[in-house]
Order: sequence, then structure tokens, then C-alpha cells
Amino acid sequence: MTLLRHLGTYGFVSALCVILNIIILVGGDLLGMHYVLSTIVSYVFCVLLGYVLHTHFSFESTFSPSSFIRYAAAMSVNLPSAVFAVWLLHDMLQIPMFAAAPAATILLTVLNYILNRWAITGKMSIGSKC
Repeated sequence: MTLLRHLGTYGFVSALCVILNIIILVGGDLLGMHYVLSTIVSYVFCVLLGYVLHTHFSFESTFSPSSFIRYAAAMSVNLPSAVFAVWLLHDMLQIPMFAAAPAATILLTVLNYILNRWAITGKMSIGSKC
């Protein structure tokens, strides 16, 4: 699998998880659910969907309890990582929010790719072989 195809598949699966997250958060709000609860619900569904699709398509690996636990743990760092990235870029480096928010998203996408690859394959390198 070429790196370009690999990253394309990773991006597609990640986009599906982003869309699912938005649907759950907005739907939860419309139903009167507190955002903390809807965020937990979203985490559960996105972890399940993301793990299955990333394992099978993005990384062409095999399912295992240990890789699922690593994946779920890796994905649990998203919220504090997002807050930290915006704090660092906007508050500490004084980058305007219109630039800090997309930069934080890009940084978290790279972090998520590295964490997903490690969680599912046990490898940290991002070389051309998946």
C-alpha cells in the first residue's frame, strides 16, 4: 500500500468519525442531553467505528483486544490535547484564533495519525510501508 493511498484512507475514515461526532453532539443537544454526556457517547461510537475501519482499511491489520485498548486509550487524549494546542498557539504564542484553531486541528490530526498507527500496528514510524 502506498503512503498516499494509506493517508487517503486514513483521512476518509477520520472524516467519517468527525461527521459522526457532530451528529451525536448536535443530536444530543437537540434532545436536551448535557454536552459532557453526548461527548462520552460520541467517544464510544467513534472509537468503535474508527477502530474497525482504521484496522481493516487504513492499516490493513488484524483485530485484537490489545490493539483496541491501545486505540481507545490513544483516542482518549484528544480533548486535553485540543485544549492544550489552542492554549499554546493562541494564549502563549499570541496567534489569532482564526489561525490557531486550524493549526491546532492539523497538529491533532498528525498526533492522531501517529497514535492510531501505534495503537493498531504497534509501530511509531511513519515510513512508506504500513
